[in-house]
Amino acid sequence: MDRLLLLMCAPSWEDARETIGEAVQRASVPQRLTVGLLLQGEMDEAQRAQARGVRGLNVLSGKEDGIRAFGRFWQGENTVLVVSCDVRFPAQWDTQLLALLREAGEHTALTGFLPWEGDPVDAACAVCATGLEAGKLHFGQGIPMRYASLSHQSAFLNSDFLFAPAAFLQELQAGEDPDFLTAFRKRWKLCTSRLPVLHAQARHVPGDADLTHLTEEGREALADFCAHFGIDWETGTLSPGLREGIFTPDLQVKSKVPLTVRLQEGVRRTLLSASAPDVLCVTSCPDRPEAEKPDALEMARFRRLAGIDSLRLLCFATPECIRTVLFSHPNTLAWKTEHDMPLHGNGSAEDNRRFSVLNRFFLLARAQEKSMDHTHYAWMDFAYLRYPVYEGATLHWDAIAGQKICIGTCEGKMDLSMIVVPAGEVLPLTREISAMCEKHWKEKGCLPEPEDVLWTLAERSSGRFDFVPIPTRGDLFSLTMTLFGEEWGIKRK
Repeated sequence: MDRLLLLMCAPSWEDARETIGEAVQRASVPQRLTVGLLLQGEMDEAQRAQARGVRGLNVLSGKEDGIRAFGRFWQGENTVLVVSCDVRFPAQWDTQLLALLREAGEHTALTGFLPWEGDPVDAACAVCATGLEAGKLHFGQGIPMRYASLSHQSAFLNSDFLFAPAAFLQELQAGEDPDFLTAFRKRWKLCTSRLPVLHAQARHVPGDADLTHLTEEGREALADFCAHFGIDWETGTLSPGLREGIFTPDLQVKSKVPLTVRLQEGVRRTLLSASAPDVLCVTSCPDRPEAEKPDALEMARFRRLAGIDSLRLLCFATPECIRTVLFSHPNTLAWKTEHDMPLHGNGSAEDNRRFSVLNRFFLLARAQEKSMDHTHYAWMDFAYLRYPVYEGATLHWDAIAGQKICIGTCEGKMDLSMIVVPAGEVLPLTREISAMCEKHWKEKGCLPEPEDVLWTLAERSSGRFDFVPIPTRGDLFSLTMTLFGEEWGIKRK
């Protein structure tokens, strides 16, 4: 019988008590489980009595994380699970994780960001790199392993979810450099779990790694790591694979859509009302003022969007980009200057950014001129779709395409990566935006902030806009693939 050590850190006993009890009760073989809990605070006598009632539980005090605390708890277990104290365990979680680890192969550790309860994508996300500055590598949530047929290789690990042989933790204990470098130097394979066996109660914020104080072995490993995965240390440029957290040639998840999903989507298509909104999605390439051509990551995300059978998509592309985009999506038109908002701004980087966002409404107007038989026109950023979607998915546009202009809001800020506008509002909106831009230009010599423009328009006409709270940027589209936002507790009018 494989013995398993469950490690977690918690501020207090109360933060971990329910999680530990659930893990023990729902394990398929509780006898194989040992639990190590590292507390930042002290326990009172009543809490110690509760802890003594949990089979196989060892409690210690300390400030280190679960990986650093491994040596204090390990008693010869074969496998180790390091998780945060807010994780929820399903029935037979231990059997499922062990099967995934065996499937991934020898000398492998499973990691990634766990989905949070209610996450519409419901998949573990790869750990990706979002930037390199001043010797610090910043991490983020990369591509989700939605419908993944295997656990894909990763370059980094997440200390809030790590399932690996005990030998891997022993290697990390001995290393003085960031854990991902130690894993790379010792030739361990890191993989993002293809199945979301566990779920977190809240979305976790990725951290960063300080690469300025490495050992000599660490510096050598970093040079090899940069060459292998694609980091230009001088410019801070990261390869598309590192930024997405996956290293397949096309930056796509190798997937196998379950039969149940295919059948479910078939039923949804038959039930879809004939009076459902007819939405034309519009994008441009490039969609950022500093970009000349899309890189491999942006093209991979665009291909996900263009690959959805039921999505009507029109792309405006500059002469430098049109051939690249046409290869992936035939419904692409040449982007001409007469398509743009009349006032371009003062040419500064800030005004170019403002123009790029405000001009989206004018591209919607040009799309309406080209194809007038749609009920709504929706802007979507070129690289909007960050997760895999089944090409036969049924889109329930009723969730976000109503009588109002629909914009997502995340943490109180507008997410203008997707905007849904009723057909009758497209031209009036462009006229009002033009008037406000001209007024602001005369007064201050620059374009106004897009959010300020839209908030002002919303205040002028109550009930004209529908601001929808979303968990993270880029999640508005997910509402078309859920039961009208019920998973997020969003009430649609």
